[in-house]
Amino acid sequence: MRIIISRLKAKKAYFDALAKNARARLSRMPDEGRLRIRKTRGYVQFFQVIRKGEHNGYYLSQKNGADLSLTRRLAQKEYTEVLIKNCEQYSRAISVFLEQIPENDIRNIKAERPKFRALVSPPSENEMTDDEFIAAWRAVTYKGKEIPEECARYTTNGGETVRSKSEKIIADLLDSRGIPYRYEFPQKMRVRWGRTAVFYPDFTILAPDRREIILEHFGLMDDPEYCRNVLEKMLDKMFGAN
Repeated sequence: MRIIISRLKAKKAYFDALAKNARARLSRMPDEGRLRIRKTRGYVQFFQVIRKGEHNGYYLSQKNGADLSLTRRLAQKEYTEVLIKNCEQYSRAISVFLEQIPENDIRNIKAERPKFRALVSPPSENEMTDDEFIAAWRAVTYKGKEIPEECARYTTNGGETVRSKSEKIIADLLDSRGIPYRYEFPQKMRVRWGRTAVFYPDFTILAPDRREIILEHFGLMDDPEYCRNVLEKMLDKMFGAN
């Protein structure tokens, strides 16, 4: 829920900024009336309506440069007005929704009541706090690919062994930012002809919304054999649904 609230606040800020900029543009537009559009016998006609209550208005010929320019200005003004109105409506709707959301996230119920911990059943993933979910995700044990003795080895700041200097840099950067990851975690995927195969992507990253993101680092694309293997993997993933 915290992630949803954060995204809604960001969206509200976006609409507020959009409306503010639009109001500034509208204030610089001259008062030239409004645009009336009429479709007759398959032809679209444009009219400038200046006085309030006036219906017909002044016909704007699209073959006349001045009339065409005025038509565009009037259309832009109306678009800007509608944009402001919609942004204000979206922003108000988000504000009303946010006001109805309880301050406490349902996943924090157990954390806020430590005496309950020994009395309630273990939480499901949806009930876990973010810290609990990350801890459980990191605690999963798995067997990655073995690194042959003849291959280069690099040790990350967290004491993990990786295959290249680039992977060490990535692992250390993720670790320094507190981003949970798994190195060469086995992933079963569908490949061509309905088959399945196990891949070992360089990094599996846990996103804030609890999705897993795969990060594959292609570091030796100047090596023909390496490049060929990479392309074969990409083809397998692209045509996996066949």
